[in-house]
Amino acid sequence: MRSLFRLTAVEFRLLLRDATALFVVLALPVGFLLIFGSMISGGASAPGADPRATREFFSAMAVSLSLGMLALFTIPTYLGTYREKGILRRLSVTPVRPAALLLAQLTVHAAMALVGLALVIAVGSALLGVGVPQNLPGFLVAFVLGTLALFALGLLVAAIAPSGRAAGGIGPLLFFPLLFFAGAWMPKERMPDLLARIADFTPLSATMDSLQTAWQGGDPRVLHLAVLLVFALVVGLLAARAFRWE
Repeated sequence: MRSLFRLTAVEFRLLLRDATALFVVLALPVGFLLIFGSMISGGASAPGADPRATREFFSAMAVSLSLGMLALFTIPTYLGTYREKGILRRLSVTPVRPAALLLAQLTVHAAMALVGLALVIAVGSALLGVGVPQNLPGFLVAFVLGTLALFALGLLVAAIAPSGRAAGGIGPLLFFPLLFFAGAWMPKERMPDLLARIADFTPLSATMDSLQTAWQGGDPRVLHLAVLLVFALVVGLLAARAFRWE
């Protein structure tokens, strides 16, 4: 337990030194929320749409963006770079187990995810009038399951990527299609039925829909929570089994 704590502390310090990563996963989602939220506040929303509901939609998307970028950009790149530079090889001759390193990475990035969530809620409440999620327990369940599911996918990418450059290519290759299915470019209501059905079974879409529903006071769909739980368990197990020092 002491070695895990020390390893987590080291990983946390390394992440704090990476200004680029912090900007991408923290500042960009908040900037996204401010841009689109201010457009809605200025009357740019669709006719007949509820401005508050639309701002809550973009708030949920901002949180999902932060989780997705942490999962598919920073986690794979960090571990892929460690493998490329031989850091993992050197760790292999120490008592540190692969599971400990993965757990340390999860802990550090989960802390960053919480910071990102707090920033989105604080900025949304102070400047856009979004407020805290109305169904807070449902929101927290969706946030935890979404974080676990997306981070498991990021760990799987890290497990199979031979280098930081490879991880930096595989992560975005997964992230942008997932972002499409989450409704970033086309609302799910306008998607063909087949695409909308597929979106229900993708982790980023299930996360965003669950967060948005809870933010608006509803209960997240059981289907979406089940999808996230299955992703977290199955993909997480695959990542743990596939991860090697070499």
